[in-house]
Amino acid sequence: MRTESELKALLSTQEQHAVLLIVENEFAPKGNKRTFEDIAEEVGVTVRQLYNYRKDNPAFNEYKTLVANQMLLSKREVVDAQLMKLVEGTSNNGNGSIKAIELYYKLTGALKESITINSEQPRTQVKPEEVAANIEALRATLK
Repeated sequence: MRTESELKALLSTQEQHAVLLIVENEFAPKGNKRTFEDIAEEVGVTVRQLYNYRKDNPAFNEYKTLVANQMLLSKREVVDAQLMKLVEGTSNNGNGSIKAIELYYKLTGALKESITINSEQPRTQVKPEEVAANIEALRATLK
């Protein structure tokens, strides 16, 4: 992924402004969402141009992802606080959430999921001549 400054160099000021407004809109509470018409008007482009930015411009979408990630990181303490409420049981019926406790342990490294697969089948070596013969047999069936 390119850096923020690299992405900004590839985008116009209007495109950068559009990214910020689109991402802010996604994070806005339900009653405060704006339409793409409103966003396009504020940016100074048509709704079609806003659509084309999102559809045809990889740098626009990459910058949008970067900005969204930055906004997500700014909410970390809110998420952590909610997780702890669920762990402690203060946000529902007084009982801690098992899923929240599991997530807490995973986040802190106290719980690690691992899968071990044991195969009892012996490994066999295939000779190059056998592979060549099989390839020739397949070619013969395709003719």
